[in-house]
Amino acid sequence: MRKQLLFVLPNFKIGGTAVSTRNLISLLDKSNYDIHVWALDHHGLLMHQYNDVPLLRTSFVAQALALRGWKEEDNIFRRFAAAAIRLSRRHPAIFNMALNYAIRKTLTHRHFHTVIACQEGIATRLAALIPSCNHVAWVRCDYQLYFQRYLSSKELFYYHYQHIVCVSHQTTNTFLAHYPDLLPRVATVHNPQNVDHILSNATIDDHDPKFSRSIYPTLLSVGRFGPEKRFPLIPSIASQLKTRGLNFLWFIVGDGDEKSAIQKNISLHNVADCVILLGAKSNPHFYIKQADLLVSLSSSEACPRVIIEALILGTPVLSSNFPSIYEYLDDGLYGRIAPIENFPDAIAQLLTDKPLYNRLKSNLKNYSFDNTSLIKQLEAIF
Repeated sequence: MRKQLLFVLPNFKIGGTAVSTRNLISLLDKSNYDIHVWALDHHGLLMHQYNDVPLLRTSFVAQALALRGWKEEDNIFRRFAAAAIRLSRRHPAIFNMALNYAIRKTLTHRHFHTVIACQEGIATRLAALIPSCNHVAWVRCDYQLYFQRYLSSKELFYYHYQHIVCVSHQTTNTFLAHYPDLLPRVATVHNPQNVDHILSNATIDDHDPKFSRSIYPTLLSVGRFGPEKRFPLIPSIASQLKTRGLNFLWFIVGDGDEKSAIQKNISLHNVADCVILLGAKSNPHFYIKQADLLVSLSSSEACPRVIIEALILGTPVLSSNFPSIYEYLDDGLYGRIAPIENFPDAIAQLLTDKPLYNRLKSNLKNYSFDNTSLIKQLEAIF
C-alpha cells in the first residue's frame, strides 16, 4: 500500500523552499507514495511547477496565517480580517485555535501517513497540530540567525516532530545549539537536486531583451533580495572592477525588499552600463548556464542551491565564506571561496587569470551530483 504524504508549504514564492520541495517530490518513487501539497498561501511565481501535483485547497484563515497573503487582498474588509488573524499570534491560545480551524477547514475527512513541514515558521507550527501522523520538519536556515531575528524563546512545537531534517551540518549544529535534547530526532540530509530538470531548463531561452552575451565576461548573481544575500554591495564591487579597467556585464536575477537599495547603489556608483537587474525568473538555469561566473555574496546559506545548480551546469563559482559553503564547494577545484571584502581581487583574478579559470571550467566536466543516498535517507524517514 502506498503511503500518503502531505507536504506543507507557506507559499509558492521564489526561494529555496518551493524549489527544493518540488525537486524532492519529482525524485520520489510514485509507486510507493501518494503525494499532496498544501500551500497555505497560493501566491507565488513557482506555483506552475506544481501543476502535476495534487494541491489542497487552502482557506482564508490559512492564507492570513501565512504572513503575506493578507497584503494582496483587494477587499478592504478581508484585509482587516486578515490583519486581525495575524494579531492573534500575540495570544497563543487564540492563535492555536486559528491554526486548528485552518487544519479542519482543509483536512476534513483526509488522513496522511506522513506530514512534512517544508520550512521553519508558520508551516512547521501548523503541521505540528495535524493529528495521527508521522511528523517531519525541515530546517532550511541558519537557526542562530533565525532565532535572533524572529524569536524570543524556543519554538516548543518542534517537540511534536518525530524527525527533523537539517539541510547541512552547519544547519544541524546551529539548530542543536538551541535544542540539544532533540539530537536523536535530527538528521542531516543535503537537498536532492533534479539534475535532469536543471539541465533541460538550461536549454530554454528566456528571451529577456536585457540579457545578452557579448565579448565581455558575464557575471551572474541569483536570489531573493534579502539582507543575507548582500546584493546592494554589487554596484560598489563593480565600480572597483571598472576602476581597474576591467570590462564585464554583471546580471542580477531576483526580486525582493532590497531592490530599491540595489537600484540606488547602481546609480550612486555609476555602473548602470555593467550591472543589470533582470527581475525574478521562474527558470534561472538558462542564465546560470550562459554565465561565465556565478557570484554568491551571501552572509549565510543553509544549503546553497544556486551554487549547486551552477556546478551541475558547469559554471565556475565565486562564493563568500559563509560556514556551510565548505560542505559544497572545494576552494580551487570548481570555484573560489573568499571573504566579501576580497571580492574585487577575487573577481579580477578570475577574469584575467585564464589558466586558473580554464582549470576550474575543465574540472567541472567531472562534477557529478548523486541523489541516491539522499533519497534513501529520506525514504527511511517517510
